[in-house]
Amino acid sequence: MSDRDIVQTYCDAWMAADAVAILTCYHDDLTLDWFGTHHLAGTHTGMQASLDALLNLQAATNREPVEVEQILSGPDSVIAVVRERWTSPTDPSQVLEHQRALEFTVADGKLRTCRIYETAQAEIDEWLGLRRSAVRLVG
Repeated sequence: MSDRDIVQTYCDAWMAADAVAILTCYHDDLTLDWFGTHHLAGTHTGMQASLDALLNLQAATNREPVEVEQILSGPDSVIAVVRERWTSPTDPSQVLEHQRALEFTVADGKLRTCRIYETAQAEIDEWLGLRRSAVRLVG
């Protein structure tokens, strides 16, 4: 399976909200790199830290996928251009729909790194700066 196929499998699982399939796409040494000034910005190294960051994002945004717009393959990485909708957990009238690019590298047939590039970085920083929650996956 090519790196692009692995990212496509992940995107299909994400769009289907298939948590088990999503988790099977992640490498044990998964690393997430988030840009910005919000509380999730930075590097989250390892499966536990990466899942904790993703759970914190979910708690703060009730995020849901809207569309995988494009998957671009390069020699060293694959980029998925996606659209998400975030809804405030405390005020459902607050909605942010935005585009982001997820740059993946693959190792051992699994997603090893993901760099997250926001097209609406200022709005993301504001949204996540106002919603500081702490969720820890026990496992």
